Amino acid sequence: LVFATLLAGCSSGSKPAPAPKSESKPSAPAAKTAGAPEKPATPEKPAGGTRRIIILTNGNSPFWDACRAGMIDAEKELGLKAAGYQAVLEVNDNTIPGQLEKLRQFGSQSDIAAVGVSALHSDNVAVADEMRNLIKKGIKVVTIDSDVNKSLHDTRLAYLGSNNIAAGKALGLCLKTLLPDGGGYVTFVGE
Repeated sequence: LVFATLLAGCSSGSKPAPAPKSESKPSAPAAKTAGAPEKPATPEKPAGGTRRIIILTNGNSPFWDACRAGMIDAEKELGLKAAGYQAVLEVNDNTIPGQLEKLRQFGSQSDIAAVGVSALHSDNVAVADEMRNLIKKGIKVVTIDSDVNKSLHDTRLAYLGSNNIAAGKALGLCLKTLLPDGGGYVTFVGE
């Protein structure tokens, strides 16, 4: 989802607007093979060589190992390399200064097309400012896994992640079903 969203953002505005149609019949929808998953549109190849789509983690939790594996799969499935894009996972050191430094580096590099940021702290104004700077430079920004506060939503195109309150309620219902008479359990979070 992260890559499909970022690719949609990267390819938006890169095609000329379609010419107005004169009285023509609407075209029939393309035939779809039953049961075949719909393949996302491949973006146009960027001018000037390969551009990077970066996911910036909030730390080095094992969660990000699974994310890296999914990123590699998505890079292949979406044909990113053929389209001139490279997917990169940048691991933060679990600090705000580390996240700030990486965002500043991205802003100084001309080959960055998009950045997905897992906000370390949702209300950090300095990180939000760096995300705004990326947007001003034409870099698409989304938050993933951890969002910024509602007042900072102008710093990203979208948030891709779970609603932790809804997920917690669903987990509680599952736990009640699995342990109707009670019992022990353990929860884990990356930070």
